[in-house]
Amino acid sequence: MAIWIWLYWRMKSIAAGQFKDVCLKTLDDVAATKTPIVITKRGRPVAMLVPYVARKLGTLAGSVL
Repeated sequence: MAIWIWLYWRMKSIAAGQFKDVCLKTLDDVAATKTPIVITKRGRPVAMLVPYVARKLGTLAGSVL
């Protein structure tokens, strides 16, 4: 739990109302910098915006199922 609190304080955060105003810019920033952003409502975290990581296709090729 202490590690999560430490990581939360190091992350950039934005209020939900402000996020609504600058949503597309924030999405572009997260995609460019690859850093997550915590979205808060009344000071409490409610969501985390993280960059998308594409999976490689065929990663199970040759595996035994």
